[in-house]
Amino acid sequence: NYDHTLDLSATVILNVEYPKDIDFRPELIEKCFSAGRTVCEALEAKRIKYGVLTNATSSGALGLWSQVGDGLGRSHLMSILEGLGRATYSCTMPFSRLAGLASRKNEDGRYYVVITPVMTDRDALAISRLKALKGGGVHIIDASAIPADSKEDEDGNSDIS
Repeated sequence: NYDHTLDLSATVILNVEYPKDIDFRPELIEKCFSAGRTVCEALEAKRIKYGVLTNATSSGALGLWSQVGDGLGRSHLMSILEGLGRATYSCTMPFSRLAGLASRKNEDGRYYVVITPVMTDRDALAISRLKALKGGGVHIIDASAIPADSKEDEDGNSDIS
């Protein structure tokens, strides 16, 4: 935080691709959306510049909602929260391609937070490639590993942090 030569930033990679060989559980996608909100709010609170990259489609006016560039501030957060609120379970591209798009942004001090409904071997391979390219600054939230009793308080904040 005190190195003036390093500009900390993060990309939240929100994956909604669901494995075809596993029974679909929509609550896991909803946990991804909730985790996305929690992560963005935490980054905002710490004043770390962040953006979102997703393969979720969005209903309504936003149409395809695939990327929100880096930023900070209430309007930046509100545009992300609107996207999360309109996000559907439909997937625009495989997670491996989404991770490949994220790896193109090469900056010192950039971290990645991958949020996925279920971690598959194919997802793990894409994440390991991202880690190799980015020096390991990749953090993973697997919604299937979030306890079922994880609750939100009256303000809608999740305890999954």
